[in-house]
Amino acid sequence: MSNPTIYEVEKQYLVRADYSSNVTRNWDVYIASKGEEYYGKAECQDENGGRREIPWIKLKNESVSPLDEIISIMKTAYEE
Repeated sequence: MSNPTIYEVEKQYLVRADYSSNVTRNWDVYIASKGEEYYGKAECQDENGGRREIPWIKLKNESVSPLDEIISIMKTAYEE
């Protein structure tokens, strides 16, 4: 492995998200950065005991915070 790029996980959040089907999900959300480059990841347990995950994704929207961007991705990815 040559010269890996390391991003520091700077924040971890618990985000409670309400969905249209009257379901509330508790997401573990991670924000990592290196300089001005941000990545986000989110995961939660669904009602059947399974896992839902948004794998590490580069956050590109500079008009909102990294946390707000990953929350937007979470809501659209699993809207029920």
